[in-house]
Amino acid sequence: MNMSLEFTPLIPLPVLLILAGIGTVLVLLALASRSRGSVFRGLTLAVLVLALLNPAVRQEDREPLNDIAVVVFDRSQSQEIGERSQRTTAAEQHLREQIAGLANTEIRTATVRSGVTSTEDGTRLFAALKDALADVPPERFAGAVLVTDGQIHDVPKSAAELGYTGPIHTLITGDRNERDRRVILETSPRFGIVGQSQTIRFRIEETGTGDASAPVEVTVSVSGTVTERRLVTPGQSVDTTIDIAHGGQNLTEIRVKDLEGELTTHNNRAVVVTEGIRDRLRVLLISGEPHPGERTWRNLLKADASVDLVHFTILRPPEKQDGTPIKELSLIAFPTREL
Repeated sequence: MNMSLEFTPLIPLPVLLILAGIGTVLVLLALASRSRGSVFRGLTLAVLVLALLNPAVRQEDREPLNDIAVVVFDRSQSQEIGERSQRTTAAEQHLREQIAGLANTEIRTATVRSGVTSTEDGTRLFAALKDALADVPPERFAGAVLVTDGQIHDVPKSAAELGYTGPIHTLITGDRNERDRRVILETSPRFGIVGQSQTIRFRIEETGTGDASAPVEVTVSVSGTVTERRLVTPGQSVDTTIDIAHGGQNLTEIRVKDLEGELTTHNNRAVVVTEGIRDRLRVLLISGEPHPGERTWRNLLKADASVDLVHFTILRPPEKQDGTPIKELSLIAFPTREL
């Protein structure tokens, strides 16, 4: 319980101070001249000024709010390697018990799973942290703990971007001497013109092998056929050229040789799907008697700049036999050779 004395003047405070000053001067002059009733006038002035100040006693009953600690658990696919999942579960139980024992502290948890907040861009733990703190005032933020394998892809460049000031701790669920080798795609074409080539840029990354890494063998296959074998130094970007042999999906697989004792070999390969399209698609439209559907097809095909349209109309019914020479049955010859 807190008690305080507050003043809310009935008139603007500068005006009140001026009037009180003038009154004080007049009372002092009256006292100096020994006028009768000067003391009474001074007391009246004091009471009047005090009344205009409008004093009030405020009594407050305050109840402190608990601080909020946030724990974010990484349950993405990489956490299924080795004993990471079991260690995450054990860390969750331990953190809940420890935070529950803290005075005036609440716990909030957030879980990042594959396909939910772990997207194609990677594991986004800080996005989950921001969502958990969306309705929490900054002054109530006690701190955060991230339980992860260390693969976080949305780390802010500065603490100011998070919007909260408080400690952020990380519990790594992996081992100290883990080794891994993986293929990272930097640029991969989604489309390509049939008969032409496209360039794929990739690099090989290694973890736990030291600073100096020897070149490793990389195999490039297109539609199941090996097109290239080369030595690639980890950490360096490499370009490889593929030919778009046919329309539709062209599958390119980039595979690196397995590393002895590495965590997983699933990331030792990367597949690029390139859609093969033709420069100009040649279409022959054959129609008989006029019909609204035929005009619709013609308008659709003519509207596409990538379509080379040849429209052949047969107006003479096949049952009509009047001896007309074949070369005179149409204005242009039927494109037999083109077909």
